[in-house]
Amino acid sequence: MAKKNQKATQTEAAKVANKSEEFFNKHKKLILGGLGAILLIIVAIIGYKQFIVKPRELKANNALAKGQNMFGNPTDSVSLKTFLSVADEYSSTDAGNLANLYSGLEYARQEKWDEAAKYLEAYKPGDDLMVSPMAIVALGDVYANQKKMDEAVSTFKRAADLANKANSEGKSNSVAPIALRKAGIILLEQGKKDEALAIFEDIKANYPQSPLYNEMDKFIEYASVK
Repeated sequence: MAKKNQKATQTEAAKVANKSEEFFNKHKKLILGGLGAILLIIVAIIGYKQFIVKPRELKANNALAKGQNMFGNPTDSVSLKTFLSVADEYSSTDAGNLANLYSGLEYARQEKWDEAAKYLEAYKPGDDLMVSPMAIVALGDVYANQKKMDEAVSTFKRAADLANKANSEGKSNSVAPIALRKAGIILLEQGKKDEALAIFEDIKANYPQSPLYNEMDKFIEYASVK
């Protein structure tokens, strides 16, 4: 009887593991294929921003605008050339800094990961709520596509910290959970289930207003299967 009970328990555990495995594989695409949504978010937010007034900044901003108008057009390389030119010629300006971000995102869209990493690393994040943290998330995605998984995890955690710091309540229910979930998924893939579990439990405990809150139970279930 004991053997039968043990076998039944093992069978049930295997079913849970298989079900969780399917769930995990479905969500793994959030890392390697998630840059498109980040591009749209960043471009939409930056589209509302205006630069202040110094002549050099204004000139750089006008040059940057030419590339922004064509950004994301897969048949046109003019935007990338414009961003690279602004990043080089106006490196000390806000527009030059944004040009680094745009260049990195454009290279990422083309799946040129080394070039994307170079320019996203050159981008200097600020203390805003969305653009800077999402730019760091994009860098984490690039590292993941380069198979630099440890760097990706630390970068996603950095993005979450930056988003939380920028939020007046100390918790970002938008960017931080997204970044942390990505870190947790990679840790699962690395077999670091305890570390991943701690992250998923953190999201469940501390980000109740996040759209990701309800799905954390599934991630916690998967990470809990030994």
